[in-house]
Amino acid sequence: MKRILATCLCFAVVLVAHLTSAQDVAININAVPPSIEVSQTGNVNVRLTNNGVPDQPAPAGRLEPQVSVGNNVRINTDGSGNPIFDNPSFSVVSFTPGVGGSITLRYNQELPVLGAANVNIQVIGVNVGGPSVVTGTLNFNGPQTPGNDPSNDNSTTSFTVTEPLPVTWADFRGEWRKDEGSVLSWSTFDEKDNAYFEIQRSDDAKGFEAIGRVAGRGTISTQQFYRFVDTESPAEINYYRLRQVDRDGKFAFSKVISVRRGIESLSMKLFPNPSAQKLSLEVRGAGDVEAVRVLDQQGRTVQTYGPVTDLDVSQLSVGVYIIEVRTSTHKALRQRFVRK
Repeated sequence: MKRILATCLCFAVVLVAHLTSAQDVAININAVPPSIEVSQTGNVNVRLTNNGVPDQPAPAGRLEPQVSVGNNVRINTDGSGNPIFDNPSFSVVSFTPGVGGSITLRYNQELPVLGAANVNIQVIGVNVGGPSVVTGTLNFNGPQTPGNDPSNDNSTTSFTVTEPLPVTWADFRGEWRKDEGSVLSWSTFDEKDNAYFEIQRSDDAKGFEAIGRVAGRGTISTQQFYRFVDTESPAEINYYRLRQVDRDGKFAFSKVISVRRGIESLSMKLFPNPSAQKLSLEVRGAGDVEAVRVLDQQGRTVQTYGPVTDLDVSQLSVGVYIIEVRTSTHKALRQRFVRK
């Protein structure tokens, strides 16, 4: 009898120790990206982990993460009003739409020890402001898993929502050309109610004055290209920036660039790029074109041309290439080209 009691006692001790070290599940949430614009979407990434003992997976259907958003975003929905998330192993338990709303999901798979489950819940920017706190809470369908540590059942992150940018800049550059002056060129990927660009110049990068204006393209979502020539360029080094102005008078500045007078920049331009038929070259500050090679992404020569500036690229396969130009001054210039 004593042996039986001792055996039972040992079994009970092992069982209690086993249960108290079982599934310590945890939740962690992150805003991706942490800053979005009004009407732009982002994600709350929810990650569940099981840090328990090797033979204690978290049962299927037990874990229910809840996410509550702040007052500047709302959980995004599809055309039927259903919340948008990207992991079909989760299902909706409850959903409160609108700004400051919340969603509770249920993980319908078993979560193994040292395993993790991720789901992205899509949100959309509504009100400018922040950072606004988003909270994540790990709830349970039924009792908590044995041995769970409640201290890691909560997590927070935040979103900042900003005004939509009227212009998405692609680039802004300048170069000196002895027959023209300071040639400024820039391009945009996207414009919204863009009235014009004011070109500003400075000799110390501090105090700027307006020297010209170029009309914007209003609202457009394809890449746009612009050019302005400063024929005066009074200082040895001239600094330039653009003041982009909306139709409602709001404005924003570009980065500041510099152009050194009297030193012609070494440059090569390809246009149009991408292209399916013809490609033109423009080389500055490097002499005349003597030979042109087309290289693939492994550096192998796939096409050669003589001393020409207009290339027929229709025989190239669709893809990305490198155009290499060798000049009369023994310069080699390279630039990326897309055959569409």
